Amino acid sequence: MKLVVKKSKNLRGFIDIPPAKSHGWRILFLSGLAKGKSEIVRPKESSDWFRAVEGIRQFGAKIQKIGKNWLVEGIGKHIKVPDNVIDCGNSGPLLRYFGILAAVLSDKYIVITGDESLRHNRLAKPVVDAVNQLGGWSVCTKEDTHAPIIIKGKVDGGRCTVDGAESQIVSALLMGCSLCKNDTEIFVTNVGEKSWVKLTISWLKKAGINIENINGRYDHYFVKGSQRLKPLGKVVVPVDWQTAPTVLLGGILIPGSKITIKNIDNQDVCPDRLVVPFLQKMGANIKVENSSITACYSPNLKGIKVDANDFTDQFVPLAIAAAFAQGETLIYNNEIQRHKECDRISAVARSLNQMGVDVVEKKDGLIINGNGGTDLKGAEINCQKDHRMVMNFAMAGMRAKGKTILSDAETLEKSFNGFCDQLKILGANIWIT
Repeated sequence: MKLVVKKSKNLRGFIDIPPAKSHGWRILFLSGLAKGKSEIVRPKESSDWFRAVEGIRQFGAKIQKIGKNWLVEGIGKHIKVPDNVIDCGNSGPLLRYFGILAAVLSDKYIVITGDESLRHNRLAKPVVDAVNQLGGWSVCTKEDTHAPIIIKGKVDGGRCTVDGAESQIVSALLMGCSLCKNDTEIFVTNVGEKSWVKLTISWLKKAGINIENINGRYDHYFVKGSQRLKPLGKVVVPVDWQTAPTVLLGGILIPGSKITIKNIDNQDVCPDRLVVPFLQKMGANIKVENSSITACYSPNLKGIKVDANDFTDQFVPLAIAAAFAQGETLIYNNEIQRHKECDRISAVARSLNQMGVDVVEKKDGLIINGNGGTDLKGAEINCQKDHRMVMNFAMAGMRAKGKTILSDAETLEKSFNGFCDQLKILGANIWIT
C-alpha cells in the first residue's frame, strides 16, 4: 500500500490519538506474569499486540478480549513451556522481553524470531549476552547479532553487564529478574534512553516490585529476589505520546492550521513528551493545557541543537521540523535510531535529500541546513516498512510542491490505524492507494 500526499492548508480541529504502545506492553507483560486477574482498558491493538498476547499465552497466561478491553489471568507459578516458536513480528521490545523471560521462566529450549527487520536490523546480542552471563545458554542461530535466537534457562538471579544504548534490554532484565528467587545485580555500560527505564520502573512499582537504581545513575541496579508480582487490576492505557508530536507537526508546518489533541496526559511518564520544549525553542506555537495540547501554524522556525537521547523516537519529527526551519539544526546522541524498524538516520537523510533538503549524515544523528522549506519538492520515498517514516514524511509532503508518494502505508496500523482518515477530516489532501 502507498500513501499519497499533496499540498494542504488549514488543517483545523480535534484529533484522537491511539493508546500508547509503550505503556500497553508493560501493562500486558506484568499482568500476564502476575498471579491474579487484571483488565486492560482499550490498549493499542496491532499485529505486534496480538503477537505479544500469543507469546504470553504460550507461557500459560489466560487472556481474552471482552469488547474493547482485555482480561488477563496471569501465570503466577503455573508456567508452561511454549510448544511453538515465539514470533515477535516487527517488534524490538517483544524480542527483548520474551528473550529474558524465556530464560527466567523455563529450563527448556525456546526459539524466538521475527520479521526481516528483526532478523537483520534489530540487535539480539544484548539478550544473548545477558542470558549467558546469568547462567543460562543462548545463541543467535546465524552466528551474527540478530534473531532468530535460541534460549535455555533457567536463570535465577546473578550478575550481568549489558550495553544500555537501547533501553529495552534493561527494561526486560528488570522485569524478568523480578521473578527470580535470588538477587540480581545489573550493570549498564553506554547508558542511554534513561527515561524509558524510568517508565518501566514506574510500572514495576505499581505491580509491587522494588527496583534499586543505585546512585540514581541508571548504570547499576539491584533486584531483590523472591519478590511477588501483584495484578494491576483495571488499568486504562494512556494516550500515545510517541505519536502525538507527529500530529503536532501537522499543526506547526501547514499554513492556516490549528490542531488540538484531546485527552492527553501532559504529566505522563512517557519521555516523548519532553520533545515539546525543543519544538517550542525552534519557534513552534504549541499550547499545553490540563488534558490537551494545541499546535498552530508556525512560519518562523529556526534551527537548534538537540540531544535527542531522552526521546529517541522523536528523531524523525525533529528532522522534518528542521527541514522547514531557517538555519542549521544538529540532532545528536541518537545512534540507536540506526537499529529501529530501519536505519532511520540514513533513511531520513536520504529522503530529505530527495525532497531538496541539505542534510549531512553523522554517526549519531544529522545536521540539517534548513531554508524555511520554501524549495521542498514532493518525492517518491521508500519508507522501509517503518511506520514513523510514513507518518512524519506525510506531514512534510503536505508542505512540499507536487506529490509525495510514501511506501508501506500498511505499517500505520502499528501505531495509528486512523491516521489517514483523521487527517482527511481536518482537511488534509491525503489518500491511500
